[in-house]
Amino acid sequence: MALCTYNGAQFLAEQLTSIARQTRMPDEIILLDDRSTDSTLKIARAVCAEYGLPCSIHCNETRLGVEANFSHAMLRTHGDVIFFCDQDDVWKAEKVKKMLAPFEQNRYVTLVYSDGDIVGPQLETTGVTLFTKNPDKQLEQGDMRNIGQRLRNGQSPGIKASSLAFSSVVRDLAGPLPEGVAHDSWIAFFGYALGKVVAIPESLHLYRRHDHTSGKSSSNALISGLHPAKKTLYSDRLQEKARLARCLDERMCWLKTHSDEQEIHLGKRFAALQVDAQLAARTLSARAAIAAHPKRMTRLRKGLWALLKGDYRAMTGIHHQLRTLLKDIRQ
Repeated sequence: MALCTYNGAQFLAEQLTSIARQTRMPDEIILLDDRSTDSTLKIARAVCAEYGLPCSIHCNETRLGVEANFSHAMLRTHGDVIFFCDQDDVWKAEKVKKMLAPFEQNRYVTLVYSDGDIVGPQLETTGVTLFTKNPDKQLEQGDMRNIGQRLRNGQSPGIKASSLAFSSVVRDLAGPLPEGVAHDSWIAFFGYALGKVVAIPESLHLYRRHDHTSGKSSSNALISGLHPAKKTLYSDRLQEKARLARCLDERMCWLKTHSDEQEIHLGKRFAALQVDAQLAARTLSARAAIAAHPKRMTRLRKGLWALLKGDYRAMTGIHHQLRTLLKDIRQ
């Protein structure tokens, strides 16, 4: 388990206690603190000692930020299955046991994720779960989702880091994470590329939202009194997705080139997602450049030229391409 902390004193004890109450205890917990200035480390040591948790506590020499911290913590793990763990959630008692089961039943499973209840700072319920919040993501479909299409459309896998577990194969090939890339999206894409994905349509943790939560989740809007997630510029969001696609393509190219010497077996799924990444990188980069222009007529002119050049090829069919172009022009 890779547990990352930063100024998490308010909720960390509750999270560690929920881990201590698992029906299947994790074999190791790598806790990597990102230079907390509160009592996070003191609480971590006290709770781990109280429950005898198999926890190894480390502190970064300099602040890394959320994504880099999870990357470093992940690479310190030794197990066959790795869980990402946020400092402020609460895990239900069967989470580890139920999420390990698919890995134990099928050696080709590389990624497992579950549903989770979206709750407020004091665990007040919203009646909404990670799966039901955005039905269009079709999270319950697991291996049947068209993850390549989501990549081409500039959409993330939509799987929260706190709800997933992945194999050591994913860890070894996906790590270290590129700078500026969301750790949950990166790991999820590699999970789909390298093997079988299993979705567990059961809430196995409480996904807590509060004013100091990292990330840009729109789930804050479900909880009274919380500040909504800050919106980023449309062009910036496209640029962020383009960077993710480029990084995926670059890593996959490297893995493909070195697969023989590294004794890595990469299947058809991997090859298909690499093609998707190449298409996505081209289209999303072009869309970001178009959307960045302040004048609508300039966006229209450059957008039509990009369409003629084939820069919108990641979209399936001319109607989808035109709808997307109109969206980029009107934003």
